[in-house]
Amino acid sequence: MIGIGRTAMRVALASMILLVGSTGCTTSADPLPTPGKLPTGFLLYEAEARKPVARPEEGKWTINEDLGQVLEFNPCNRREPFDVIHSTGSDRVSARTISYTAAKEHRSEQVVIYYHEAYSLYAYRALLDQLGECDRVTSGSLVVKTSSNAALMGDRAARVVTQAYNRKSGRIAAGGRRIVIAQEGAAIMIYTHAGEYTEVRDGDFSRQLKDAGTMATVAGLPPTPGKICSLPDVC
Repeated sequence: MIGIGRTAMRVALASMILLVGSTGCTTSADPLPTPGKLPTGFLLYEAEARKPVARPEEGKWTINEDLGQVLEFNPCNRREPFDVIHSTGSDRVSARTISYTAAKEHRSEQVVIYYHEAYSLYAYRALLDQLGECDRVTSGSLVVKTSSNAALMGDRAARVVTQAYNRKSGRIAAGGRRIVIAQEGAAIMIYTHAGEYTEVRDGDFSRQLKDAGTMATVAGLPPTPGKICSLPDVC
């Protein structure tokens, strides 16, 4: 999947935001409403993550609420804030990542709220743009391949497969991830599972799709509202 380029996207989305102000829909006296921040306990795994762990040597939870944190899907391993138009981080209202790490497993839930839907749309397109740039990355004896397919939830969504292979033999190696990314309103939601070492199987995305489908609106007649839209002015 090929993106339109970071600079072009910045210009296009900046123009969109300026256009909103020039149409009379908003003025300095009538600004766009700011989406609500993530309340404590809002994420699906947050309650579990905040409980004491009986055996921390077997697995542990972490909670990251840094507003400038890196998105969980970052195939080019960029350190710069590739998902924002303003490098100061002022695009974001709130961000939270819940991660669980064990010996052979890593999974995470990440929700980021942006100040405007134009910013979250930019972030989503920047994610897929990066996927197009780094769909095949060589690292030592491994080559990591990444691909995506559309998913039906939120305003737009994708299922992403990342898998490592041995460079010489071409055989599959440990180091795979199965990711669901959804954008809805002013929010980006990312659900990941890492540690895969086989080709994609039925069920690899079951947890991620279920969780993303709880947080984001799922298409249907009628559609099933997502939890993210319960926050003020996000959707």
